[in-house]
Amino acid sequence: MANKFQKKTAGYLALLAGCFAVGMVASRTAPALHIDHYAYDWMLTRQAVDWKPQSVIVAIDQPTLSEQGGMRHIRPILANALARIA
Repeated sequence: MANKFQKKTAGYLALLAGCFAVGMVASRTAPALHIDHYAYDWMLTRQAVDWKPQSVIVAIDQPTLSEQGGMRHIRPILANALARIA
């Protein structure tokens, strides 16, 4: 019973690996790249108009980081910075 299961699993894995290899090779062809570009453009046109970024970059210089306790205390430092921004 275990031998039969191992053969089916090996066959399935071989088929999966083969499909992956064919997909990787086919994705580098010119038609596939065109399809990729068209799909990307289509997805961007479906984006909501009122989309706003929901991220922020906080830059902390080395002297300030050292003065506040260094990397060991980075969470309170970032929390304080985000509280000031908000």
